[in-house]
Amino acid sequence: MLKKAGVTNLEKTSLDRNVKKNIFDYLDRKEVALIVNTTRPRKRSIDSTHIRRVALLHNLPYFTTVEGTLNLARALVATDSGKNLSYEPLKLPSEKPC
Repeated sequence: MLKKAGVTNLEKTSLDRNVKKNIFDYLDRKEVALIVNTTRPRKRSIDSTHIRRVALLHNLPYFTTVEGTLNLARALVATDSGKNLSYEPLKLPSEKPC
């Protein structure tokens, strides 16, 4: 569904640093443009919290639903703004405004 909406270069990754394709390797190489985290109902909430923190620390857009990601992809394709996308990342509670 995401590829059909214009999202390319999708990779399923792991939070486990011991796994070959883990999210941290991609982040270190600056190969991540956005994070989509869909969890199973029984998935531990600690994983979701950790992924959100990773997204915030790396100033990456973060989505929790495929529907939200599809809406972003459709909007970017419709406006052709994907090439010049800019956004203001959320600040962590401990950060002070500039």
